[in-house]
Amino acid sequence: MEKVDAIIVGQGISGSLLSAQFLKNGKTVLVIDEEKEITSSKVSAGLYNPIVFKRVVKSWMIDELLPVLNESYEYMESCCNQTFHTKRKIVKVFVNEEEKAQWLKKSEDQNFNQYLGKEISEQDFDGCIKPHHGLAFVNNAGNVNVKLLIETWANYLKTKHSYIANHFKYDDVHLTEDGVKWKDYEANHLIFCEGYTAKNNPFFPNLPFVPAKGELLTVKIDNLFTAESVLNKGVFVLPEGHQLFRVGATYVWDKIDEEITSQAKEELSQKLEKLIQTSYTIIDQKAGIRPSTKDRRPILGKHPKLPQLALLNGMGTKAVLLAPYFAKQLFEHLFKGKDIHPEVNIARL
Repeated sequence: MEKVDAIIVGQGISGSLLSAQFLKNGKTVLVIDEEKEITSSKVSAGLYNPIVFKRVVKSWMIDELLPVLNESYEYMESCCNQTFHTKRKIVKVFVNEEEKAQWLKKSEDQNFNQYLGKEISEQDFDGCIKPHHGLAFVNNAGNVNVKLLIETWANYLKTKHSYIANHFKYDDVHLTEDGVKWKDYEANHLIFCEGYTAKNNPFFPNLPFVPAKGELLTVKIDNLFTAESVLNKGVFVLPEGHQLFRVGATYVWDKIDEEITSQAKEELSQKLEKLIQTSYTIIDQKAGIRPSTKDRRPILGKHPKLPQLALLNGMGTKAVLLAPYFAKQLFEHLFKGKDIHPEVNIARL
């Protein structure tokens, strides 16, 4: 029987970041993943934004999250000899004068200095975007190519003999006095990072998940050149190179499946056409299910009665931003006894 410090179930964004914490800190880990072709992580555009545009406020905990984000992805990129994290500016296109005035007022606040650009531009990207009320830039934003991260990290885990492609069955888990056994492995901790499918986990029943289906388009816009910047006005338009852009995203809570729909295609097309005034071609469309929660906060921590079991989940729409910080927090909780943030601690439920 092989002994590891932890078994992690699921290699989405949370499972990947958590396993990276283990390896970075000299711990042994086994990651089990079913390798589904479509998951919310693999479909995600991986965009993160330090500003909530609706009220022009800072995203929750952004000042604490960003340093860990940069540190975590740099470590994983160095391990994989691959680049999947790109720092970008987001171009906020104002829909009216009130929105612009609100932005200018907030940009004078020193707490927003590192995020909000103070200059208002009338740029139209060579006539590709429709007339507007000005635009401004958000700094310290970016995106992660999550599909590439997952694929390259899985390969790296395999070189460490820390990965198994397998359909995980809960009945194969045998609890011991101070750990767990699964097939030919023994571990001190069994940690579930299963995304929305955690609703079927018998060890953690009745978790307050509110899964949200999201769809994105990949489009080709021949005349639009935004370099590394992301356009935002109703939808985001994320450059992927070779005049390809990701456009998203939709939110649906009443029909949870991974099928693409004509309704989402129409919704995203209409919003895109309110922003640009040049022709485009739809290349692809994908759907995924986000593991959102009722209070829009992640869920992590030990099982209340079975401390050898733990959970890291519920990252929702901001997974690439939240997962690095809370993967590190869970690791430090398990091995250093540090407290988990009360707003995300499973004990709050």
